[in-house]
Amino acid sequence: MIKTLFAVFFLLFVTGCAKGSPEQSSDNRSFVSVRNAVIAEGTAANSASATEPCGITYPRPDETLAPRGLYEPENGCCVGAYILEDYVVNGDITEFEEKVGAEHAVYIYRMRLGGDFPFDWVLSCIAGMKTPFISVYPPENGRLYDREMLERTAGDCGTYNIPVFINFYPLTDSETFDAAEYAAFYIEARELFTEYAPKAAFVWSVDSCLAYGGLNYYPGDGYTDWAGLCIYADIGGGGDYPALDGELGYFYNTFRNRKPMMISEFAASHYSPETNSYFERQAAEFIVGFYENIAENYPRIKMINYMDIPRDGHSERTGAYCITSGEPLVSAYENALKNIDE
Repeated sequence: MIKTLFAVFFLLFVTGCAKGSPEQSSDNRSFVSVRNAVIAEGTAANSASATEPCGITYPRPDETLAPRGLYEPENGCCVGAYILEDYVVNGDITEFEEKVGAEHAVYIYRMRLGGDFPFDWVLSCIAGMKTPFISVYPPENGRLYDREMLERTAGDCGTYNIPVFINFYPLTDSETFDAAEYAAFYIEARELFTEYAPKAAFVWSVDSCLAYGGLNYYPGDGYTDWAGLCIYADIGGGGDYPALDGELGYFYNTFRNRKPMMISEFAASHYSPETNSYFERQAAEFIVGFYENIAENYPRIKMINYMDIPRDGHSERTGAYCITSGEPLVSAYENALKNIDE
């Protein structure tokens, strides 16, 4: 299975582990407001075009021209998860994999730039033959483009000299960035990580609600290894999920001949605050269908990371995105991973 092969591939690159001071950092998310950004120009002048159901026309590049990316599996799609807020398994990798009946190649940690680096957590990934995936968000002090904090984080990341994914400053929808300053700082980050942590694969990711406009913030192919799309599917009061094909299709056809792609964050809620109702059956069906759709129609998407978390803004007992909170969800997720791995 690709998950196992990916983990073995990770271990082959380990060259040594220096001792660091283990710390934990805040997992709070930070956000970026780019809803009104200008859509970037098309990627290939000689490409044929197609129209999504939403009516937007975009290029369809020849997928055979796509170069192989850093740590991109040759076949299949590896899976990852964020479990540090899962109150059922309490962030334990072994317990989580036993619960869902599937191994994962990648595990996620979320930190702020300049914050305490998760040395202990990285070592636990190494011990479990997992590849660390660290999402780095802006600091809470408002110093968005702080070189000193950036250099410290890059240096900490290079301590163990191992393959690691760095999802740097993922674009979401609540904090404003200037597009030019954002791109310049992303490039500076890539250069410093290349110096201090040369085995780090850099991910540029954007929230699905910004798929059309967020490309104005893209730093360029020369500074990214993977392109990621973040999808949080919130169920409505009637038990329906939003359609995702428009954003997903646009993003996919923008990058598929340029970069390996991932669903950097995916979660489907099974609780609707509109009606204070739970929809585990609908969520289970949606999750299985989502993974099947990726496997059948998006072959350049090479990683899907499930965010196993309670709903933001609710008590952890709502378990709105928690895949381990009910047997229908656990079974659906296990079946979904079998589909992606076939």
